[in-house]
Amino acid sequence: PVALTLSSGNLHAERVAQGGRGRTGPQHVAGLRESLYFKDDDYRLSFLFGNYITLNDAEERQLERIERQNLSPLFVSVHATDPAVRRRLFGRPLRGEIMNVLGRLARAGISIHAQIVLVPGVNDGAVLERTVDELAGLYPACRTVAVVPVGLTKHRSGLEPLRRVTAEQARALIDWASAKAARLRERFGAGGFLHLSDEMYLLARRAFPPAEAYGDFDQLANGVGMC
Repeated sequence: PVALTLSSGNLHAERVAQGGRGRTGPQHVAGLRESLYFKDDDYRLSFLFGNYITLNDAEERQLERIERQNLSPLFVSVHATDPAVRRRLFGRPLRGEIMNVLGRLARAGISIHAQIVLVPGVNDGAVLERTVDELAGLYPACRTVAVVPVGLTKHRSGLEPLRRVTAEQARALIDWASAKAARLRERFGAGGFLHLSDEMYLLARRAFPPAEAYGDFDQLANGVGMC
């Protein structure tokens, strides 16, 4: 499995295996502050501060609380809606399928901002097209989708080799996303639904979209529209 460990599959703070002083977690060097060796998937932090969560192991009581207290919007790391690809990305079995969870929240009136961390050869191409299409099917509950490149460090001992997004891939992605976003704007009206992170444009050496393309800049903290 790829095991990106983008965030944990638990709705409570979880110690990274062998993390802590003098030890390392996935993609972390040893000897950093203790808090960096924890992963969390706390829906409260998503609602309060815009932290991205996976909802991989959301329990019934937690979903009921989100609905009851109208904890909206939530920021969700989706990465792929194809169940097999998503399991590969997280490197373990998941409690349920993300589209079932997101559909339930959408029906309850919870707004969602989704993130796709793009891993070349894993969740790009047809997988990416499907993911965006299925998330668009949840509009207006799913308000925005941001695609950002996978970030890799040299501290990846024991993890599957992954490829960075190249300049050529970034240019192709921008061409695809520009056409896709235009079609979605025709369906949904003013404001942006599909966005690429600023890093994609820097990689491709392309001009950034105009400010109006970013709507309310909902994904600003995710590096979308900062430049």
